[in-house]
Amino acid sequence: MFNKIFPLKKNNQNPLTILIVEPNPGRKAFLGRAIELRRPYHKIFAVNNLEQVFSLIYAEVRLDLIFFDIEFEKNTDNLTIIKAISPNIAWVHWSNYKHPEVIEFLSELGVKGFCLKDSQPRTIIELIDTIKSNPNTFYMDARLHECLHLLSAS
Repeated sequence: MFNKIFPLKKNNQNPLTILIVEPNPGRKAFLGRAIELRRPYHKIFAVNNLEQVFSLIYAEVRLDLIFFDIEFEKNTDNLTIIKAISPNIAWVHWSNYKHPEVIEFLSELGVKGFCLKDSQPRTIIELIDTIKSNPNTFYMDARLHECLHLLSAS
């Protein structure tokens, strides 16, 4: 007999494959755990730099979202090359940079999400959910909104 009191829950979630590009093991673990605890259905990978992303792309791992920090990248051309190879990947600049020039540069390269490394997990999850529902949405951590007026002035 089928129990109608407790209906079966369907997993209507559409899991994302999220890549964390971060050389610091503690920060990498924090971000991965923050996502895993709140959205356990997402797949999470982690690498130390953007050069290692090419191995995943060549292995045909579908990537939906990449968290990265431009501060640790020796070659910013890797970002442009990855975007050319896989244009549907959403990018989140996860950094402590609060410089409008960096945000402007990255937004011109197609980065749509900006979040500070000390952001609360709920902010990180809100960013992921926002980008998941609409990949073309520009999302910025509330503490970075002071940069918006400087961006629009340029």
